[in-house]
Amino acid sequence: MVTQHFKDRVKQRTKIKNIDSFIDEVLSVRDEVEKLNIFSSNLSKHPQVKYKIWKNPNQRVWVIDWLGFYIIEQNQKFITMFPIQKNYDDRISGENRLLY
Repeated sequence: MVTQHFKDRVKQRTKIKNIDSFIDEVLSVRDEVEKLNIFSSNLSKHPQVKYKIWKNPNQRVWVIDWLGFYIIEQNQKFITMFPIQKNYDDRISGENRLLY
């Protein structure tokens, strides 16, 4: 369900100590978590990931707003995560603003 890259990003970008329990927590609320894909009607509310999804239409983005992070899912695996930027300026190319 997760890649090593994802685990590394969780360690790097959060203060979460137990990654397995974090993943269990996210999966336990998976039905309530907003998930975005290329066809999502509210994709315009998330300009930070809009261009990433357009470039990678096979990915889904989970909006983990209670922690302030996006999680990227591809092929039913979490591959990376990065912080939600509240004052994101989408006039600058999304590719240049995203953290990988």
